[in-house]
Amino acid sequence: MGAWEEKIGGRLEEIAAWHGQGLDEQAIASRLGVTTRELTRLAQRHVSLADALGRQDIVDRRVEEALYAIAIGQEVTDRTWELRDSGSDGKKRLVMVKKVVQHTNPDLAAVRIWLKSRGAQRWQGEEEEAPPDTAALVARAKRLIAEIEGQEGEQGE
Repeated sequence: MGAWEEKIGGRLEEIAAWHGQGLDEQAIASRLGVTTRELTRLAQRHVSLADALGRQDIVDRRVEEALYAIAIGQEVTDRTWELRDSGSDGKKRLVMVKKVVQHTNPDLAAVRIWLKSRGAQRWQGEEEEAPPDTAALVARAKRLIAEIEGQEGEQGE
């Protein structure tokens, strides 16, 4: 087990209370029995710890990263693991039995939030537009493709 499971995971309320009492991260790390460096590393990995320590900068950065990923679309990988016999020695080991990669589409609402938060002056006054009619866009694209193909056919004759 690592430091998170052994010393920190179940003590977030206590850590938040210590922070609220004015203890700095060095004192909190000492009470938890970890180094300050290890506490900082764990806070970067676990948003709940960063929040308990009052590390709003880490929490904000993680939220920004998640919003950005949603805005541009992302690949999400799901893995399924099973415990299997490893052979003649009778020991069991964890084996990945399935891996599925899916791509999520960009989210227009997340793009708007991202742009407004990054350039408030520039994007704040933009009117909210209704989402485009997908069927109408597809029909228009098909018409344009047909026109282009028709023009190419005329040029080749």
